[in-house]
Amino acid sequence: MKYVLAHDVGTSGNKATLFDDAGKLVDSAVIPYPVRYFRGTWAEQNAEDWWQAVCASTRVLLSKCGINPKDIAVVSFSGQMMGCLPVDRKGTPLRPSIIWADQRAQAQAAALSERLVRRTRCSTPRTILSTS
Repeated sequence: MKYVLAHDVGTSGNKATLFDDAGKLVDSAVIPYPVRYFRGTWAEQNAEDWWQAVCASTRVLLSKCGINPKDIAVVSFSGQMMGCLPVDRKGTPLRPSIIWADQRAQAQAAALSERLVRRTRCSTPRTILSTS
């Protein structure tokens, strides 16, 4: 039998789920990791924590279910929305990831939004496509 191993790299931890080749859930495992909240509105995570949780949850599932790693046919990933993890040319993280919960740029976002709204109100409509 072959299996699908799916990882959800979420805000509070990695949830790994194992499905058989008929699509039936076999089991799941969750490995938590921290979010670093500081300066009131900043939120960051260490990408190495994500990777360690992916590895640990995979080991837990394979061990718990007695599955041979060679029987994993597919590995899939889903992740947090709207994050920023700068990396170098080799893919090595340059700093902790700024995650979706971070609000350090609220003033800049509000100023940009105001400028865009003001610009939209002042713009004259243009015809993009003419039928004549």
